[in-house]
Parts: sequence; structure tokens; C-alpha cells
Amino acid sequence: MSKINAPQGQNRTGPVVLALLFLLTSVIMLISSFADPSHTGRIRHDIGPNIYPRILLVLMALLSVVVIIQEFKLPSKPVSYKGWLRVFSMVVITTLYIAAIPAIGFVLATIPYLILVPLLAGYRRYVVIISVSLIYTVGVWLLFERVLFIILPQSPWFSF
Repeated sequence: MSKINAPQGQNRTGPVVLALLFLLTSVIMLISSFADPSHTGRIRHDIGPNIYPRILLVLMALLSVVVIIQEFKLPSKPVSYKGWLRVFSMVVITTLYIAAIPAIGFVLATIPYLILVPLLAGYRRYVVIISVSLIYTVGVWLLFERVLFIILPQSPWFSF
């Protein structure tokens, strides 16, 4: 009883709507990133701390278009309640992660988030999950703090 046989093409609605929302969000945020009146934090010429988010927004828009195109090329499949529960859980965990970053800092929020997401997706190689979460978190922190000179939110209890 965990699957519903949807009529042909009906189960495409969710992924297409979600991809359209991501596309719309990325376009709006990309346009607003060019409306920076302060021009602070410029390292040289037009390169500043907003270049990395712009790159990610362009990639997000392109991937959204790819998802939309793929959804219309693939055959229809049954809708799974278990899949929707995982998606909803991911949204909740990601929302909590975003709220936790300013409260407890980037490092302390990212490590448990990067452990929970693969577990929720069904991946069970614990050594790999923990290693990747630690290496990725430290790598991103070093990249932003030491190379790009962009300060990430820090823990109120201790700083790195």
C-alpha cells in the first residue's frame, strides 16, 4: 500500500513544479545579486564574495532546466509515499540546518547535517559518512576563511 499507480504523466507534476520553483528562485536571486549598492568586499575589479553564490545560482538554474527536460522524456512511474516522506524529511532537516547555522555556527551545524542526509537517503557506510562530513566541513571552512577571506558564522561557545 506504499505505492499509488498514477495516471500517465500525472506523477511528473511534483518534480516539474519543484524544478520550476528552483528555477524561479535561482533567477530572482541571481538578478538581485547584481543589485549590490555597497560594493563592499571587492577583492579586485568585479570579483567579490558574491561571485561564488552567482556561480551556484547559475548551476541551480541549469540543473532545474535539465530536470524539467528529463521529466518529459522519462516514462511515467508509480508515486511512492515513502519517497515523499523522505523528501519532506529532507526539507525539514535542511530548514533546521539553515536555522542552526547562525545559532551554533557553520561547523557545528554542518557536520550533523552531512551525517543525517545520507542516512535518511539510505546510505549506511558510517565510516564514509562521518569521514566525508568532517573532511567536507573542514575543507569548505578553510576555503572560505583562509582562501576567500569570507567569515562563516561561528559558534558562540568557541571559535576555530
